[in-house]
Amino acid sequence: MSNKIAPKPASLIVSLDILDDLGRVVSAPYKLKTGTNIFTCQATYIDGTKEEFAAYWMCPMILPRGGVDFYGAIGTDKHSSVTVNAAPNHIKYTNLSCWVKFPDGPQTDAGQYPNKSIKFDYSDVVNG
Repeated sequence: MSNKIAPKPASLIVSLDILDDLGRVVSAPYKLKTGTNIFTCQATYIDGTKEEFAAYWMCPMILPRGGVDFYGAIGTDKHSSVTVNAAPNHIKYTNLSCWVKFPDGPQTDAGQYPNKSIKFDYSDVVNG
């Protein structure tokens, strides 16, 4: 018999926060640093407890020839953490968001579930 506690159901989540690699809640716009930027998601449950949460992530990237790819940067699976790379000649991302339910298009009902989004600020990423 295992003493491992089962994770709380996602239906009990009331809000999400995006944390940086030091475990601090990030605010928008988030100043990306040159190199690797690691983010995790923290859920706040109806009872007030906070726990790391493997969320659905979106990180839309601006395509070199125009337009935006909403799913290409991270994919459509849940992740406990995500990495955003920033460099002068690297593709740019508009924002980062974590979701309890996957936002599967413009007509999605995912927006009625907890989600969190931050915009990126590239001003500290040195131009080459």
